Order: sequence, then structure tokens, then C-alpha cells
Amino acid sequence: MATVHVWTNMDSDAPRRSARTERRRLRLSTLERRSGLDHRRDVLLCQRNGKWVRQRYWHRTLAGRNDVVHFIVVPGKGDAVRTVASIAILIAATIIAGPVGGSIAGALGVTSAAGIAAITAATTATLAIAGNFALNAIIPPARPDAPGLATSLGEIDANAPTYAFTVSSQQNLARLGGRIPEWFGYHRVIPDVASTAWHEWADGRQTLYQTLCCTKGELEIEKIELGRTPIDTFEDIDYQVFGPGATADLFESEVYQASDVGSILLTAPNELVAPDDGVYGPFAALPPGQASQRFGLDVSFPSGLYLSSGASLAPKTAQWRVEARKIDEMPTIAAVYMN
Repeated sequence: MATVHVWTNMDSDAPRRSARTERRRLRLSTLERRSGLDHRRDVLLCQRNGKWVRQRYWHRTLAGRNDVVHFIVVPGKGDAVRTVASIAILIAATIIAGPVGGSIAGALGVTSAAGIAAITAATTATLAIAGNFALNAIIPPARPDAPGLATSLGEIDANAPTYAFTVSSQQNLARLGGRIPEWFGYHRVIPDVASTAWHEWADGRQTLYQTLCCTKGELEIEKIELGRTPIDTFEDIDYQVFGPGATADLFESEVYQASDVGSILLTAPNELVAPDDGVYGPFAALPPGQASQRFGLDVSFPSGLYLSSGASLAPKTAQWRVEARKIDEMPTIAAVYMN
């Protein structure tokens, strides 16, 4: 049986302590989670049987029978605490380096002022580096998950999407490098984006394609809504749910959008000004080492395509040509111009 103590409110004269017991042998990382703590959110120190344990070893250090574990929540954010500690280390290194550097200089037989100053400076740097290594061991730097496209909506919600029912959960987000939510119980959830959304034009209509990730493992879905409206109400929306291990084949799952090719304004041949020949490109359509089965290119006329003659509008046509070739078996490039 292990006893776990959690100390909080350490910046006051009356710190608070909560205690509980665990009947099984558990890792310190598991005890941290069961205590409602998170070293990515709080600055935590851990002591097992009176000895400090580095955070990097929590996942493989067991606490068992007759063990006593203390978790101490350091007040303030990690960056502020680390900044103050770094300043203290630098001041201490400067003070200690004087006599230590003098002793080293005497042992080496260095008597010149420049030599002693150089040895003292090197000693200061060495002590500061050693102190910062010790600081990183006791208070590790924060390592938040990469929130991908959701950086402007708050790091906390991006790091913990499972139960974060805040404003950031009211839209689909891409949490690149982050956790995959795992749901328990009955919830109304906003699925995360599993890959970059893309769209294409066809027959005058723009179609949006999105791949969403609901959870890990199996999930029973009662209903799917767009906002608060059942998705079956929309006749122009198709969707499909794929279980674990299945291949999502409703549409192409991996689509690369070449930003260089977007927003190109084509110029008609009769409007060209020398030396402009109306050719745009070449552009890299894919990153190096990637291959594609097909290209998609959208051409639109925001103001319409017609010839105005008085009060009447005469329909017109336009032609353009797209050329593609390989570069050293690498990406394919595209050149676009109007004819």
C-alpha cells in the first residue's frame, strides 16, 4: 500500500495537502494522472521515500508497499519559475566562479590578469551550464503537443480535447501531433480533422472534402448533425463512417494543395504587354519524393464570361492549356497559360 500526498498552494503561509492510498503497485506517472495533475500544465516536483525523482523517470518508477510519494505543485507558470531559477543560477555561478577560478589559475601556474579572467569566465560558463542541466532535471521545460491549425484557440483545449467543452470545440480542428480523443460514456462531440480539408470545382459547384477522426477504437454513433441540424436533411452531403483498420475510400484521402498554383490571374492574349507571353510557371505541384495519380485544376470566372453589348450579354468562350512533366523522377510541375 502506497501513500500519495499532493501539496498545493505553496506560495502561501498555509499550503494545502491532500492524501490518499493506493493498494496496488503503480508507476509515478500513473499516480500523477490519478491525482488530477499534468506536468505539461503545472510545474511538478516528485519525491519518493524522501528522494527526488526526475520527471523523465516517472513512467518507469514504481511505488508499492510502504512507499510514500509526494507531488508538489510549484506556484506560477513553468516559464516564470524557470526564468527566476536561471537568474539565480547565473548569479550564484558568478559569485562562486571568482574563488574557484583563482584556485584553478594557481594550480595551473597562471599569474597574468588576462589569464585569470579567462579561466574565471570559463568557470562561470561551466557552472551556469551545469546549473541549468540540474534545473532541467528538477523542472523540465514544458513540451506541449503540437496543436496544428488550432493555435489561436488556446493551447489547453488543443492539448486536452477529450473533455474540453469550450468555444474551441465548436468547430473541427486539426491537432497535428496531438492526442486522439478517447470517449467514455455519452457525449455530444465535435470530431477533429484528421487531414487537411480540400475542395474542387465541378460543373459549376464547389465540393468540400473533409476527413474527421472521432476516437480510438469502436464507437456507437446515435446521430450525426451539421450544427444542430441532422445531416440527412442536406441532400448534397455524403458521408461514411469507417471503423478501426478500414481504408477510407469515399474519396481521395491524401490530397496535396500546391499553394504556388493558387490565385493565378490569367491574361487574355489580346491584353498581353511585351515581354509577357501569358505563361505562368513552372510550379512544383508536389513535395520532393511524392507521386500523384492525377492533377486537379480549378479555373473560375468570378464576374462571369460574356461580352456586353448595350443591354444584351453575348456568351463567350475561353481556352487554356495545362502542361505537365517530371523533373528527375521527382515532383511533377505544371505550366498554365491562356491561348
